[in-house]
Amino acid sequence: MIICLLPWYDIYKVNGGFRAIGYTVGNYNYLYSLLIIILTYIPIEAIHAYKVLSGLFDYLTAFTVMYLTGILTAGSPRREKYMLASYAFVIFSPIVLQNSAVWGQCDSMLAFFVILALVCIIREKYIACCIALGMALAIKLQMIFIMPLILYVYIVRFREKRFRFGYFVIVPATLWLTSVPHIIGGGGILDCFMVYLSQGTGQSDRLYENIGCFWALFVPDSRKAAEAGIQFPVLLFVFVAFAVLAAFFVYCHAKKVELTPLNLTYMSFLCIFICVFFLPHMRDRYGYIYEILAIVLCFTDRKTILPLIMIYISTLARYNSYLWGIKLIPVWGSAALNLLALSAYFLLFAKRISAEKQEAKTKTKVS
Repeated sequence: MIICLLPWYDIYKVNGGFRAIGYTVGNYNYLYSLLIIILTYIPIEAIHAYKVLSGLFDYLTAFTVMYLTGILTAGSPRREKYMLASYAFVIFSPIVLQNSAVWGQCDSMLAFFVILALVCIIREKYIACCIALGMALAIKLQMIFIMPLILYVYIVRFREKRFRFGYFVIVPATLWLTSVPHIIGGGGILDCFMVYLSQGTGQSDRLYENIGCFWALFVPDSRKAAEAGIQFPVLLFVFVAFAVLAAFFVYCHAKKVELTPLNLTYMSFLCIFICVFFLPHMRDRYGYIYEILAIVLCFTDRKTILPLIMIYISTLARYNSYLWGIKLIPVWGSAALNLLALSAYFLLFAKRISAEKQEAKTKTKVS
C-alpha cells in the first residue's frame, strides 16, 4: 500500500483531483483511478479512505454471497439461517478483514463483480453477466480466471441460442465505457486495453509472489531463485495450467455435468482455483475469489469444511508472513495444503456428479 496506492493518491491529490483524470497513474485500470480521485475529496487520511472503499465492497460481496447461498439452499428449512451465516462468515473472515481493513486492497471489488456474474449466469441473465464481467475486468485483469467457465457454459448451451457469442463483446465494451472519463480528460482512447498489455509484458522475475502455488513445491524460495538469475520455462508452466484446466472441463463434458446452480458454483470455484494454483507469476491475493466461494460451498456440503480450513490456513500463513513478518509455515507448506484442498474439492465434486447420475438412473428405472 505504501509503495503503490498512497503515492497514486498523492499524485491525483497534488494535481487537482478530477483535473488529473486524464493521467495514467500506476498499473491499475481507469475505473479504479476514478475511485481514487473521488477519495481525494473525502476529508480523511488516504490510508483510511482506501480502507473505507474496500470495506464498502466487503459488504456488497457479502450480500452477493448471501444471495447466492439462498439460491443454492432453496428448499432447505435452514435456508435463511444459512444465508445470514454466509453473510457473517464473509464479513468476519480473517482473509477479508486483513485484505481490506489492514491491507486496503481492492480484491473485494473484483470478487463482488465476479460472484455477481456467477449469479447472473446461474439465472441465465447473460447480458447482465457480461456487464458484470466487464466491470470486474475494469478492476483487475484476474477476472479472466473465471472466463474458461463462462466459455464452457456458452459451448454447452450453444444450441439453446439464448447465450449469443456476440454478448462477449459487452465485456471489453463495458471496460472501455468505464474509461470514458479518462478519455474526456485527455487520455488515450485505447489506454484501458494498453494497461493490461503493459502488465503482461512487465511481469516480475519471480516465479510466484508469496503464494502456496503448485510451483512452490519445487521452488521453495522464488526470491532467491530470481536473485540467482535462474530462468524458468514459464510458457511450459502456462501450458501445464491450461492442460489441467482442459482436463477438468473434458471431465465435465464426458460426465455430462448438468449446469445446475450448485454445479456451476462448484465449477467456478474449481476453475479459479486451478488457474491460481498452476499458473506462474501468481501472488498471495489472487486466491481471494475462490476463498470466498469456498464459504458458499460449505453450506451445501459439510464435507467441504475441512478443505476450506486448509485453504484458509494456507492463505493466512502467507498474509501473516507479508503483513506481520510472522512465518507460521513455509511457502511450500502452504502449497501442500492447497494441493490437498484442491484434490479434496475435486473428489467431492466427482462424487456429487456420480451420485446425481445414479439418482437419475434410479428415477428412470422407476418410471
